[in-house]
Amino acid sequence: MARVLTFVVPGVPVAKGRPRMTRRGRVYTPAKTVAYERTVAVAAQVAKSAVADGLMFPGPVQVTIWCRFATPLSWSRKKTAAMLHQPHTQLPDLDNLVKSVLDGMNHTHNIWTDDKQVAALTATKHWSEKSCVLVRIEKINENSHNDWNGNEAKPEELDPPASKNGAD
Repeated sequence: MARVLTFVVPGVPVAKGRPRMTRRGRVYTPAKTVAYERTVAVAAQVAKSAVADGLMFPGPVQVTIWCRFATPLSWSRKKTAAMLHQPHTQLPDLDNLVKSVLDGMNHTHNIWTDDKQVAALTATKHWSEKSCVLVRIEKINENSHNDWNGNEAKPEELDPPASKNGAD
């Protein structure tokens, strides 16, 4: 049986904030980041409770994350129509959005042990009618030799490009 968990995190995607330090030297995570990671954990836990009992993903997983940002209300209808489903190239950075989702998943029970299990990751940012994050987690088949997308080159087939002057 293929193990797949899909869920939606409502609201505007929030990037992982940088750790902050108090004057006394205590390091903490910003409150906005902590709140968003809790929202991710709740959404994942609710989706998981409808699917399975026990540890869902004990081994390697593939994660797909779609970050959708609502178009601003100040945009004209014409601009909104033109930008829908186009790549979102503004802040926040995609890598920080991914970190907040994966770290939020670490606060769940019996979905996975730790985000170190993520062996494959696909993430996108797009304009949309409504802001949300869609997450899909699936077990990687052990018999696939990590060739989950059908066109993955084996490490021994990869040759680094030779430099033009012949010196490395």
